[in-house]
Amino acid sequence: RIAYHSLDIRPSDVRPAMLIARLLSGQGQHHTADQLVPLMNQFMPADKSLRLRSAIYWVDRKQLDLAVNNWSVALQIQPSLGNKIYPIFNRIAEHETYKTLIRQQAAKQPAWWPAFYSYMTQHSQSTEMLVEIAHLTQQFKIPLPDASRQALVQRLLSDNAWRSAYLYWIDGLSQQ
Repeated sequence: RIAYHSLDIRPSDVRPAMLIARLLSGQGQHHTADQLVPLMNQFMPADKSLRLRSAIYWVDRKQLDLAVNNWSVALQIQPSLGNKIYPIFNRIAEHETYKTLIRQQAAKQPAWWPAFYSYMTQHSQSTEMLVEIAHLTQQFKIPLPDASRQALVQRLLSDNAWRSAYLYWIDGLSQQ
């Protein structure tokens, strides 16, 4: 009732509708709730808290692709959210079933991507995954930003992957 009343008072603020979506979903009315969440984001596309709540909603609904998209938008709105979202994205990138979701973000190269890639070079368990993503961006003709390339080279050196580190270092020199 409170959420409905809030919408009556301020219909332009759709954030209370998230509570309604959660209630509907909890009552098994998933189809209605699933339609309500993107509608809220259309009305308030730059509201970071709504994007974060939407991401959690989609995680609960086991729609990780939609959660990643909402987290991505939240990061574009407020890059400082990286300290909370990057660890989640890193786990997704390392998960065999879901890693394509992060590769899709690499192909889009959102504004937060270089900072996230640098984060991955420090926290990822797999240098193979880092190289795979760097190679993917090259396939899309997207140059690896200098900071990302340097972070990758440093990680490869620390993992004693000398040949790969050299190749990425040389590639960086050739792009200057």
